[in-house]
Amino acid sequence: NYTLGGDMACSGNGLIVEEDDITIDCGGYSLSSDGSGRGIYASGADGLTIQNCAIDNFQTGILLENLDNPTIQDSTLTNNGVVFGDFSGIHMTSVDNAQILNNDISRNDFGIVMEAVTNSEITDNTINSNSYQAVYMQNSNDNTISGGEIGNNNQECCSSGSGGVYLYASTGNTIEGVYMHNNRYAAIYADSDSDSLTINMNNIDDNCGGEAGLYIYDADNTTITNNNITDGTGYGIEMYYSSGSRIASNDISRNTYSGIYIYGESEETSDHTIEDNTISGNGLDGYDGVGIEIYYEDSMVIQNNIVADSYDGIYLYESSNNTVSGNTIERNTYY
Repeated sequence: NYTLGGDMACSGNGLIVEEDDITIDCGGYSLSSDGSGRGIYASGADGLTIQNCAIDNFQTGILLENLDNPTIQDSTLTNNGVVFGDFSGIHMTSVDNAQILNNDISRNDFGIVMEAVTNSEITDNTINSNSYQAVYMQNSNDNTISGGEIGNNNQECCSSGSGGVYLYASTGNTIEGVYMHNNRYAAIYADSDSDSLTINMNNIDDNCGGEAGLYIYDADNTTITNNNITDGTGYGIEMYYSSGSRIASNDISRNTYSGIYIYGESEETSDHTIEDNTISGNGLDGYDGVGIEIYYEDSMVIQNNIVADSYDGIYLYESSNNTVSGNTIERNTYY
């Protein structure tokens, strides 16, 4: 075990770990730099624990590569990647079973970058005010982000990726119980075969930039349940070229465009279920928002929803073999 006895100022790398089962306890002291290097770097060092650290102004705060079972907890990672850009508070590559717990990861270029990371948990962290994405996943499977706060991210980039959580070719992940607010472009963006994503019990509020609270592109079997998706400056849920999603028991209200917007290619994308949602008051600031707006989708089930106070309630265009039943559609301007 290693414990810092005072603040440590570096030019370049701070601490380098090469052995298994090491604990670094900073005792609340800081590791800081001139914008270069890594605060803590470990490669092939299984069982590493990093705790009680304040890591500031490195190119990357913590870089972990090719290792299993790391834990990063009770630490603050700020202003990393800001000087040189395109770096992050925490960067993990080829890591399995990581535990990222109760950290403040704020005001970095990126918050957390995950490449080929599996079976890991990101729990009860505050990930705010990072210039780009709060969490960026690529080729990373079966991970869980739960609890905590993700807010005010992606302010440097108006139309690229998601300010909250961005997933690229990453399957079987779960995002649950997170307060996600004021992220630019989207709170969650699932892209390019990020299949079997579960989005459950999140409060997704006031996300801005004119796109969507949730943006799903070419990703199948997404489950979106028990979320509040409200007061955004785009769509509540926006989905393209995807199949087999289930959207259930959500409150999708007061978004500038439509509540749910799904655009497909009929035979290639189909089989969505939209049920038991409250979808109301969408279409603000002069936009003719629709409660549920569907294009070129077949074999859908739309049932038992409350769809109210928008321009149209439910709109389907060139979509066939769909079941629409048991919905309450009221106080819309037209249908």
